Amino acid sequence: FKAINEDGKGTYVEGTVYDSKQQEVAKFKSAHLGIGAFELEPVPGEVYTARIDSPRGSSTLYKFPVVQSAGTALKVNAVAGTDSLAVIIAGTNAKGSYYLVGQTNSGVCYSAIINLPGEGIRFKIPTTAFPTGITKLTLLNGNLQPLNERLVFIDHHDLLRLRLGQDKAAYLPGDSITLQVKVADKAGHPLAGNFSVSVTDDSRVKTDTAGSQGILSSFLLTSDLKGNVEEPGYYFLADAGGSIKQHLDNLML
Repeated sequence: FKAINEDGKGTYVEGTVYDSKQQEVAKFKSAHLGIGAFELEPVPGEVYTARIDSPRGSSTLYKFPVVQSAGTALKVNAVAGTDSLAVIIAGTNAKGSYYLVGQTNSGVCYSAIINLPGEGIRFKIPTTAFPTGITKLTLLNGNLQPLNERLVFIDHHDLLRLRLGQDKAAYLPGDSITLQVKVADKAGHPLAGNFSVSVTDDSRVKTDTAGSQGILSSFLLTSDLKGNVEEPGYYFLADAGGSIKQHLDNLML
């Protein structure tokens, strides 16, 4: 889910989901910029309502669509410590052959025939099938009609390693400055290429690394997503605790 304020910007919310008998079935709260996720096992024919309580004491109700009696669900999660995606496909009154297709900007990178026996199935997909960036997984029926779609972000940590070095420890006013640029791949092997450098004055130009749109976030994130992505640079910051990775997956959802 995503919550936005009057200005269209993400805002923090927390609330509760109730069924038609006003029984609590889930709680939720946003994790970053109004975006969060929670799990719910829907009952066919049931109608659910989310209630958001504001700090001022007022409440707002949001009704969910009526749960259908037949359909499919696609769940995809990265398997911690491995190079695999865990895929769960569940169906209600869904049997027969289906197709799962994985696409990136470079085209179709993965496809498989899925035979649903009337209950959920689990399997894994190696992330080596996809390049770094956004991958779209689509479940189609036998008539090639799309039923479910899930975006996932694949990160092979294979970006270029850039290092700048200077020829002096200190400079006098008016000195010319020589910089050494070293570029290597993930394994540390040197790479050749054409590179440009932009030099700015810190006293005049303040770089917002979290909120700014850079080459990295443009190529790997926002160019593949519709709408505005707030603070795209945030999703590429150092992530020692793993929270940014979870926030990025919430954005994909």
